[in-house]
Amino acid sequence: MGRRALTTGGVTVLALILCAGCNRHINPEWCAQPGHSDPLCTELDGGAAHCTKDEDCSNGLVCDTAISGGACVACTDTNVAMCSPPICLMDKCAACATNADCPSEACLPDGACAAEANVLYASPMGSGAACTRAQKCSFAMATGLVTAARKTIMLDAGTYLGAQTLARSAQVVGRGAIVDANGQGAGISVTNDAAVELDFMTIQNATTASGLTCDSGNIVAHAITVTANQFGIIAACTLQLDRSQVTHNANGALEVTAGTINVRNNFFVNNGNINLSNNRNVTIGSAVTGAFVFNTVAYNVSKFPSLPGIACSATTLDAEGNLITDNNRAGNFNSTQVSGSCDFTKSYTQSGMNDLHWVDVTSDFHLTVLSTPVIDVGLANCAGLTDFDGDARPMGGGCDLGADELKP
Repeated sequence: MGRRALTTGGVTVLALILCAGCNRHINPEWCAQPGHSDPLCTELDGGAAHCTKDEDCSNGLVCDTAISGGACVACTDTNVAMCSPPICLMDKCAACATNADCPSEACLPDGACAAEANVLYASPMGSGAACTRAQKCSFAMATGLVTAARKTIMLDAGTYLGAQTLARSAQVVGRGAIVDANGQGAGISVTNDAAVELDFMTIQNATTASGLTCDSGNIVAHAITVTANQFGIIAACTLQLDRSQVTHNANGALEVTAGTINVRNNFFVNNGNINLSNNRNVTIGSAVTGAFVFNTVAYNVSKFPSLPGIACSATTLDAEGNLITDNNRAGNFNSTQVSGSCDFTKSYTQSGMNDLHWVDVTSDFHLTVLSTPVIDVGLANCAGLTDFDGDARPMGGGCDLGADELKP
């Protein structure tokens, strides 16, 4: 990119070339104009500036005849299927990030756009009966219309009042959506052996029950927040939970009594209360198998002399890479952090009082440069993995413990 400076006398013209060798962006409309002499125009398709059909292009490019003169680009709206995920943004194959990126207004977590015919559309004030883009319905209505072909529920941002039950297999995507149980029972209940995926939403205010519960089936929960409930998550099913926050739930964070779990890169923090007599804020039963890895379990509280951290009796559970500390009994931080028969020897389980120097113990349990006891410790294998924020692990000489991998 260049910058031009003129003196006040108008005599000297100084061209400052700020970047040599940077990525160059060519305007096809400019190249289509007669009389130009820009040599970069020949780079539009690796040799030919203009095209009338795909065969005129090389290097896997295609011809976009909507551009004046025709130009070779990575993709167009008419051949978007060539992209993986199938979305074309500004003539380039890309993953969607928001619903607005997709013609169907339905962006899935993997960056693909869902086919509109396969989506049930809901909004907080939805009153339609068809759950289409034009006639959005309520969350409850959408759950009742799920079929094998139409099983993606797309929630608009906003608050959905009342407890929700999912008795059919479905994926619920809720960027900016809040499921507020409003004290009417569990926030979301998975029943009838359903396989349910929950993405991006907040579940709150199940003041007499748990935020999320299942008695059978399969739950996959990605990037959700479970907060301000009587209990966070109670599961007796197959549970996959990643990159999520379970926080400020009055009677505890997580209780798993059966099934296979894959719980990783989550924050279980600030749960419990000083009158809580339970010997845990996280409980994993003896019948549970799978993995509980790279989670941060901290600042959970219980009544003295109860134990505030993790009670785990699953003998075959993979329990490495966790950061379990600063859980306290009514303010007494000198407390045992784990109990039971699970092997936490490859996790950090020392008691302390904010000796890890979190960003903010009220709201942000990411590591800082002062969190040295759990940075690059190498207890667990994390090669090729990511953390809560999607950052690559490891970033230093070894794996950081807990949900966060500190970025240098």
